Amino acid sequence: MTDPFHNIMRLNLYGFDGTPMHPMFLSNKPPQMLPTQTLNPTPTATATGGAKATGNSRIKRDVTGQQIMGPLNKNVKFYNNDPIDADKWWWIGLGMTAIGGVAYLHS
Repeated sequence: MTDPFHNIMRLNLYGFDGTPMHPMFLSNKPPQMLPTQTLNPTPTATATGGAKATGNSRIKRDVTGQQIMGPLNKNVKFYNNDPIDADKWWWIGLGMTAIGGVAYLHS
């Protein structure tokens, strides 16, 4: 069925009890399923799907030549360690409610 709003093919889905679910739209013809290649390719594929472990495959990467970046906010003039103090906002809200109540009663 063609969706009248988006003007593309739409598949209406229903649950086991007949409730409608989110529709699926066909955006490309033919459909493009990504990724099109293996995400973690192995050097040699075996019949069981596993790769042979070599002596060098279990060695950790060498990270000695990499630069360590500093924090991105190192040039900030004012840095608030606790951006939201709920206790402080609760007392401010209570005070404003009290001031508003007093102002309402005196008017």
